[in-house]
Amino acid sequence: MSRVGRQDGPPASSAWAEPDGARSGRAAGGSAQAGLPSVQDGYAPPPKDAKVTGVRRSEPPKTLREGADQVAEVLRAAGHQAYLAGGCVRDALLGVEPKDYDITTDATPEQVARLFRRTILVGAAFGVVKVVLGKDRDYEVATFRTDGTYTDGRRPDAVAYAKTAEEDVLRRDFTLNALLMDPRDDSILDFVGGRQDLEAGLIRAVGVPEARFQEDRLRMLRAVRFAARFGFAIEAETRAAIQHQAAALTDVSVERISAELEGIFKSERPGLGFELLAETGLLVPALPHLAGQAPEARARMQAALTRLPEAAQALGPDDRVIVAWALTLEGRGPDEVDAALRSMKLSREQLRGVKALLLAQGELTSMEDPKGAAAVGLLARPDAPLALAFQAALLGADHPAVARARAVQADLLEHPLPPRPLVTGADLQGLGLRPGPHFKGLMDAVDVEVLERRIHDKAEALAFVQARLGATGE
Repeated sequence: MSRVGRQDGPPASSAWAEPDGARSGRAAGGSAQAGLPSVQDGYAPPPKDAKVTGVRRSEPPKTLREGADQVAEVLRAAGHQAYLAGGCVRDALLGVEPKDYDITTDATPEQVARLFRRTILVGAAFGVVKVVLGKDRDYEVATFRTDGTYTDGRRPDAVAYAKTAEEDVLRRDFTLNALLMDPRDDSILDFVGGRQDLEAGLIRAVGVPEARFQEDRLRMLRAVRFAARFGFAIEAETRAAIQHQAAALTDVSVERISAELEGIFKSERPGLGFELLAETGLLVPALPHLAGQAPEARARMQAALTRLPEAAQALGPDDRVIVAWALTLEGRGPDEVDAALRSMKLSREQLRGVKALLLAQGELTSMEDPKGAAAVGLLARPDAPLALAFQAALLGADHPAVARARAVQADLLEHPLPPRPLVTGADLQGLGLRPGPHFKGLMDAVDVEVLERRIHDKAEALAFVQARLGATGE
């Protein structure tokens, strides 16, 4: 275990501040919000006329990491400890570019706010301040703390500021998220064996697993999400604690559960995530509509989710989530689908997307002629890529039905259809026809001809209508 002690540096020379006269983004307020834990030895916001110290103006940081280094430099120059913390350290050690950087420090929120021109209190009750260095360059700076008791299975009733980085680390969820990095030389502070677990590919709770999951039940799902994201195994004692407490996941709000499940769906290995949910006993508490699912159906669903990353590689993350939700509801009736989706508190957009996808998949599966008007019309719709991804995940990319559908889609991309509808009510009136129910029949007939590639433009469409009218005497 490598430990890096505090080292004070010279006054900061690169931390960026807004130009004079710019409006401060610092939030006002003092006491913790209702329902949030209190801070012992608490926080008082700085006065509005507080002077900015320790900062000298320069250009905004060019990279996220550069900005994090600047924030840490300012804190150290003021006599404080400052380390990169949590996910950014984990990702850096895995060779993944961090999406954000968090800093942990012994400075209190008041001291942090005095050091930077723009700060926002995003979690005053937990000692968290956001430091803003420019557009897309904001950093959460958290004061070392220890957590008190948890009575709601979600968050501590009270927190207290701590003096050392080790005290702060010991309250965190998993060892791979409890690593600190000194930005001066990228040396690692590891008080819990996190680097060894990272190298071994293990998800291990910090301290006593039973206690970690009693504090926040959602951590059980987070363990599965991290395993699915990184392809790691869940350490034996941590896994046993999840199995022991799995039923208590129902204490967590549905919204928080759905968010974690969507993280699993977006991961590199959603099939592994599904497998772990089943093996740990979290599957039914997380997805109640799967209660009583037959082993064969569960195996089919796991196989489909395993194939999902490849099948949906052309989709964005949000569309991929819609396909995943649909896979968990495959084969169920409309009423059951609606009840399950509403119980998971999905957005209206997601509700519509999943229902439309399940309907489209049913139509696609039942089509005998993949080049017929019905199939081509379906595959020409904007949501066709989702239907194809769903079908490929469910049946496998090599299935003949998938290959036929993809061939039709490829043909549509190479030879696009003309804009539809090719004939409108106004066009029919231009031919001297009076509006009525027969308009729909004529327009539908034209659309079939377009989809089956017998009509290519408006002139041909109008000629078809006139010929049809002459043949029928309308």
